Amino acid sequence: MTTFLDKQRSATSKVQGRDVIAEGLAMTRIAHCCCGSLRAEATGEPALVAACHCRECQRRTGSPFGVGAYFPKEQVHTRGPSKVYVRGCDSGRKIELHFCPNCGSTVFWRPEFVPHLVGIAVGAFADPSMPWPTMSVFETTRHPWVTFDHELDRFGRLNSVEMQESMRAPWVAGDFGAIAREIGVPGAERFVARMGLEPGVRVLDIACGTGNVTIPLARRGAMVTGLDMTPHLLEEARARAAREGLGVGFDEGLAEMLPYPDGSFDVVVSMFGIMFSPLPATIVSEMARVLRPGGRLVLASWTPSGFTGKMGALAGRYLPPPSQDTKSPFLWGEEATVRDRLKPGFDAVQTNVVAVKWELKRSTTDSAAFFTKNGGPIQVMLGRLDAPKQAALVHDLEQFWIDNNLATDKENHTLISNEYLEVLAIRR
Repeated sequence: MTTFLDKQRSATSKVQGRDVIAEGLAMTRIAHCCCGSLRAEATGEPALVAACHCRECQRRTGSPFGVGAYFPKEQVHTRGPSKVYVRGCDSGRKIELHFCPNCGSTVFWRPEFVPHLVGIAVGAFADPSMPWPTMSVFETTRHPWVTFDHELDRFGRLNSVEMQESMRAPWVAGDFGAIAREIGVPGAERFVARMGLEPGVRVLDIACGTGNVTIPLARRGAMVTGLDMTPHLLEEARARAAREGLGVGFDEGLAEMLPYPDGSFDVVVSMFGIMFSPLPATIVSEMARVLRPGGRLVLASWTPSGFTGKMGALAGRYLPPPSQDTKSPFLWGEEATVRDRLKPGFDAVQTNVVAVKWELKRSTTDSAAFFTKNGGPIQVMLGRLDAPKQAALVHDLEQFWIDNNLATDKENHTLISNEYLEVLAIRR
């Protein structure tokens, strides 16, 4: 069968020694085996580039580690004969490897843990312009002399199912919707107003929750899509949009693997969302991928020195020290860290610390209890503690709220001063 790529064969050219096909704004890269019989043609940018140090990848490549570029399967076309070898992974899942029956080179694979993606050996592209890895996995078997000179997400081992369950747990354990309704709406509306977006712009709201940012964006005429990984929060967001007659699309998905084509949006926003991902380098790569060149990135993240940051530090004292792989979400509230993380894909980074007030028509103790009960991250922490430590943490949280309540009538009113780092950047 003749494919579109067959018809474009005459457009294939060599650019700095690599094979590319020009397809309008999307580039198709060509990977092939040593003898050229088995090929994989991938259009657009990869959803993920990962360095893997597992023993199986070391044996497969004959190298200390392997590097794979993972593309949505609909963006990959393969041609030529291949043999298939199915093996188990160190993660416990299976992977289907395709290699050339003539020269033996592995060109691509289909991993069970991400069935919508196809992995292609980065070396098979022989293309120095390929995106850098954003993730380094199975570092427990990494050769100690293998190092990277850029920031990337590191894991001793990787189990994608366990990771996704762990990421969802805080937003299922509590009632984030209750908190968003009580204290989140005014701050979100001011956040949106400061963007000054024109009607008709294509906006993606990552980790949109119940729609506190998505809904005001839609009211202002934006063509907005909200994405979140938590179904019950999306249900509430859809209901809110329906009540106001707003045409908003809400999708379930992961910020670390955005289900949208390259350059789909003019603006990407996230308010207290992407900061909680354990994969900051991967997040940055994905946000850059789905933004058009010149598009705007707008983020809001709690600072370590604000009320939320200090409350997180207080609660963290009750848990064992985090692993080396763990990154504090509040690093997204540090200007130097944010600038460093955005370097690979963004320019003109601007930051501003924004003061925000939490006002609750409750006593201080009731406000502390409300937040403790509905705050998913706190509920997850409490679930890891024994009864005496649970009681001690609840007591310390209540005292923390009492010490920070600025209201004069503390029996009926709670007023908390908080702050977040607002970040504006332009897609390179």
